[in-house]
Amino acid sequence: MIGVGYLGRFHAQKYAQLPVCELVAVVDGREEVRKAVAGEVGTQALADYRGLLGKVDAVSVVTPTPAHFVCPCHRWSYAKTGRVRAKGS
Repeated sequence: MIGVGYLGRFHAQKYAQLPVCELVAVVDGREEVRKAVAGEVGTQALADYRGLLGKVDAVSVVTPTPAHFVCPCHRWSYAKTGRVRAKGS
């Protein structure tokens, strides 16, 4: 999960409750926000999305639209970076 502001927090809560998913980490540039949400959903808090490289199969970007392109989204399909991994995969 990249971006855990107002809407990202709700997304993190939903993903954390899915029995077929593992919320690997939440990523946000704001330390206080990422730590609060990570604690709430029981996952790791990261400041930089690159800490997820090779650790996940999918990513959810929940940032303001102009910020979507700050992350190299076009690379995730083959770099395996992101937010949620299916359990058992």
